[in-house]
Amino acid sequence: MSTLSNVEFLKILGRGTYTLLIFVSDNICLKIGRLGIVDFNEGLYSYTGSALGVSNLSLYYRVSRHLKKNKKFRWHIDYLLNSKLTRALAVVAASSKKRFECKVSRKLLHSPFLVSYIPMFGSSDCNCPSHLHYFGKIKLNIILRELMRIYVELGLHPVSILLCEPDLIEFSY
Repeated sequence: MSTLSNVEFLKILGRGTYTLLIFVSDNICLKIGRLGIVDFNEGLYSYTGSALGVSNLSLYYRVSRHLKKNKKFRWHIDYLLNSKLTRALAVVAASSKKRFECKVSRKLLHSPFLVSYIPMFGSSDCNCPSHLHYFGKIKLNIILRELMRIYVELGLHPVSILLCEPDLIEFSY
């Protein structure tokens, strides 16, 4: 399966909010911009952001950029996704004209599946504790369902797009 062909579906949504589901294959320690050195445990993470630019392809452009390995680092997530030990597995996204990234991130803090979060990651421009949440070694489909539930609860109409092989959905990390 080609990642970019799957991401093409985001063109339909235009602008909005997205959550990337990221697998970290081993414990790693990375320098994350001004956050400094951050330890990441092996397992599944979610990163939530918004793409509300002037282009009607903002979600597509933002997520596509995140998925590229060779890029100038602009956001905290760029540092994490550039590691050879990380892989984006899926994205949940919804069209919106307003920012919902903080609402999604705050609801994830109360998820029964949440293990921890990385303080201040992706949230230096808001009051959220974090926009990067750690779920440990859990099945991808469980977190996909949880994210879909949260988006719907917020009045959004989410789509989920796999960026990996379908057989990884049931895989426990």
